[in-house]
Amino acid sequence: MLNNYKLDLKDKKILNELDNLCGVFQNKDILRDIILYIKLRRDNILDFGNCNIIIRNNSTYNLIDDLLRVCAKIFIKYDIIKNKKICYLDKEEDNKRIFKFEKIADIDDSIIVINDRKLRINYEDEIENIKRIIKKCKDKIFIFEDTNFCEGEIDGEVGEIASFRMTIDRISLDDKIVYCKKRLDDYKIKYTYKDLKEFANVPFWTLKNMLIKLIIECKSNDITSLNKQIILKKKMLEKLVFKIRNRRRE
Repeated sequence: MLNNYKLDLKDKKILNELDNLCGVFQNKDILRDIILYIKLRRDNILDFGNCNIIIRNNSTYNLIDDLLRVCAKIFIKYDIIKNKKICYLDKEEDNKRIFKFEKIADIDDSIIVINDRKLRINYEDEIENIKRIIKKCKDKIFIFEDTNFCEGEIDGEVGEIASFRMTIDRISLDDKIVYCKKRLDDYKIKYTYKDLKEFANVPFWTLKNMLIKLIIECKSNDITSLNKQIILKKKMLEKLVFKIRNRRRE
C-alpha cells in the first residue's frame, strides 16, 4: 500500500529537470507534494483541495514558462490535463476586455495563467466568477501569478481555489555560476571558479546565449578546458553584438 505513494522513475526524472532551472529549482519539494496529493486523491484517501497553484514571481526574467513546462509533464502523466498548452489570460487592454473568463472552457489550452494585477483579482465579483469557471473546467489547471507589491495578498483572495504555492526567485550570480557549472560538467569542459565567476557575471538572458556559443566552440575545436582568453573573447563578442543590435534599432 505504501509503495503506491513513492515516486516512480519517471516522476523523479521530471522533478530532476528543475535542478537545471535557475530561479525555480526550489519548487522541487512542492511538485513532489503535488504528485503525492494526486495519488492520494485518486485513491479517495483525500477529498479536499486541488492542483491549482499560486506562483509568487519575483523575477524580471520569463521563468514561469520553464516552471510550468515541468509541472505540465506531471499533470499530463497523471491524466489531470490533456496537453501542455499554456494560456496567459489578460482581462483588460486599454480598458477593453479582450478575453472573457467564460470562454476559458472553449479553448484547447490546459494551463490557464491569471496575473493578479492585470486582472484586478481583488474584486469580489471576479473571484466569484473565477470560482464558477474553475468548478466548470475540471480538465484545466489554474495558475495565479502573484506579482503584487504586497506579497501574499493574493493568498487570502484565492487560497481556497489554489491549494499549492510556488515561488520564482531573482537569479543571483551564484545561481548563474551553478547553471554554467552543470552544463560544462555535462560536456566535460574544465574550468576554474574564478574564470566561471567572471564569465557568469552578465544578465541571465545574455549568459544563456553566451554559454551555448562557448560549448559549441569548445566541442567543435576539441577544447577541454576554459581559460581567460576564451572567456574574454566570448564576453567581448557578445557586447559587440549587443551594440550592433541597438544601433539598428535607432
